Amino acid sequence: MLYNSKFGRALREGKLDIPSPSSLPHSTDVAPYVVVADEAFPLLRPYPGRNLTQKQKVFNYRPSRARIIIENFFGIIATKWRILHRPIHATPEKCESYIKAICCLHNFVKMDGASARAYCPSTLVDHEDHLKNFHPGEWRSQSTWQRTTQMGTNQNARCIRDLFANYFVSEHGAVPWQDHAINRTE
Repeated sequence: MLYNSKFGRALREGKLDIPSPSSLPHSTDVAPYVVVADEAFPLLRPYPGRNLTQKQKVFNYRPSRARIIIENFFGIIATKWRILHRPIHATPEKCESYIKAICCLHNFVKMDGASARAYCPSTLVDHEDHLKNFHPGEWRSQSTWQRTTQMGTNQNARCIRDLFANYFVSEHGAVPWQDHAINRTE
């Protein structure tokens, strides 16, 4: 799905205006800009399996926090905008316009405090409590949005993943709560 999409083709053909690799904050390591993904996409994927090292667990945790935001967005719009509850029978150009309009309307409604609370109550969205325990939002039981199937990976992506994993456990890349967050699930 991603591979054959317009975005996937542009990514493969180098037609996206992606910044050049740069140094990680407070580090001499240089890393490329990446697209956060899950097992479905051969981009910056988590380490697979159960017997992971602490560094691998930390790496898997950090991008998962970013994916929660993305999943919430798609889950909320799929819950709120009925056109997304079924296949859209239109040209790809029309579908692109519909999706852009939905994103604009979603952002517009979210700008107003009272409207935003009515449109997207706090219980609808995933969240973490003060102990960093994950609580799924109501959209997960209401939405028709689903993940896609696994596509694979490549050696270059593995090297980049290892670079970030090393950074996430380094003095400059670690966040204070990551060890607690990954150890509470074991």
